[in-house]
Amino acid sequence: MNNYVDTNNSKSLTLILYVLYIIGIFSAGILVLIALIINYVKLDSVRGTIYESHFRWQIRTFWWYLIWTVVAFV
Repeated sequence: MNNYVDTNNSKSLTLILYVLYIIGIFSAGILVLIALIINYVKLDSVRGTIYESHFRWQIRTFWWYLIWTVVAFV
């Protein structure tokens, strides 16, 4: 397994995912699901880099947002 991580690609992907989450929250929820899936799929490729913390934060934020949205509707 190659431990090389292209930091430019990881940085670009992280920024794209932030944009998908922001757009998805305020408009089409499907973008949020796409971003979440990408976060889970690419998490191993950014493990051990600064981007791992961003990916984990994005994943946790999604789940907390979902929980509080459900609680608010109940």
